[in-house]
Amino acid sequence: MIHTAFEDAFFDGLVLRETTGDTVTMTTRVLGNLRIHSGAIAAADPLTMDFDGSSGRLDRELPNGEYPLEIAIARFGHDQDQRVACARVRFADKSAVRWQSAKPAGAPELEEDEGNVVMFSSGTGDGCYESYWGFDEAGELVELATDFEVLIENPSQSVEVPLPTKRGRIEHPLLKQYGVTARAPLFSRRTIILGGKGMARVELSDRSPVQMKDWPTGLHYSWASAGPDAHAIIHLFSRERRPLAHA
Repeated sequence: MIHTAFEDAFFDGLVLRETTGDTVTMTTRVLGNLRIHSGAIAAADPLTMDFDGSSGRLDRELPNGEYPLEIAIARFGHDQDQRVACARVRFADKSAVRWQSAKPAGAPELEEDEGNVVMFSSGTGDGCYESYWGFDEAGELVELATDFEVLIENPSQSVEVPLPTKRGRIEHPLLKQYGVTARAPLFSRRTIILGGKGMARVELSDRSPVQMKDWPTGLHYSWASAGPDAHAIIHLFSRERRPLAHA
């Protein structure tokens, strides 16, 4: 079970380091209290959640009450970007030492006037994220944490591709090593198509927007324009996952 080291994520001011050498600085913020009336809690997208059903409700009954919801914000040193890395609801002022995956389950219906929700942005955007129950040394449940996988990385390498792209297959030893195929289509010099069994993505060195579409022929990465000195970067990711280390 690979997840963020939550004790690091919620340590205000802690500096972590990516394998690239870039630093990530953590800050924490309490957004408010989450009120539990029914013994149930849910973790889901509040804009799409069915509040009248059991969507997103988790597999453990909780004592009713008000509990602080805290987020851990990661600030990336290379471009000062900020992302919500983790969120947690604290049921007790104790440290969790053991984690168990929190799974969806049915729960009693809420009364009409008992809906209560705390909303915030999620990591790098929409997606499916895992939540975990945290237990202290005595086995007491002390928190529920959701990991947006901002502080977990896949060791990676990259291949630079000059622009405009040359039509046809893009050859590089690292592409073969990571099990990735790359090619530029015949009728576009602003598209790279990725295939194979490896994990990869494409971005432009000048941070121009790149759109990705998953087609039967592969992952199509396309851009409308790029700067005069820009080049495409194919990021290649190992399937190994690990939390960021201390700086």
